[in-house]
Amino acid sequence: MQVEELFNRVVKEDLEDKAISQLDKALEQAKKIVENNHRKIEAEYLEKVEQYIRKSKEEIEGEKAKLEVENKRAILSEKEFWINKVYQEALNMINKVTSAPQYKEAMKGILQREVKSGNLVYCSKKDLDLVRSILKGLDMNAEVQETEMLGGVKVLDRRSGEIKDYSLKLFLDQVFDNMRGKLSDVLFGDI
Repeated sequence: MQVEELFNRVVKEDLEDKAISQLDKALEQAKKIVENNHRKIEAEYLEKVEQYIRKSKEEIEGEKAKLEVENKRAILSEKEFWINKVYQEALNMINKVTSAPQYKEAMKGILQREVKSGNLVYCSKKDLDLVRSILKGLDMNAEVQETEMLGGVKVLDRRSGEIKDYSLKLFLDQVFDNMRGKLSDVLFGDI
């Protein structure tokens, strides 16, 4: 029985060694499969996270650009509001201009230079008497009509149909347009 036992023992040990060796190989293969799958899953999730980060950055940059545009628009709107406020104040001060002695002299100069007999002169209701007295003093035979104006005159040459505009609003608009950039600098500096 000893031989048989010895034989069984040797066979058993050999089978156990082979089984252990095969189990070790199987364990190594399983580890490799698990590691490969782990790396693959990790790479997939890392790519998804990077895509999410890129998308989030793009959305943030888009929102940032949108806010910058809205901010510039709001600043321009506010600037325009204050520039228009200055313009309105200038319009309100035209009454001071029309009551100054220089205004009467300027009107006399314009009428003397531009009006010919037969012309039609438009002026504000407030300036009707002034224009008529100047034309009478210059011995000009021109018709004078009232129109909605802040001041100044418009002269219509009935023969040619040409109208020359010397209204204060036109002068103010021209000066204001020319000075708009300087006015903006004065009001807002380097905003």
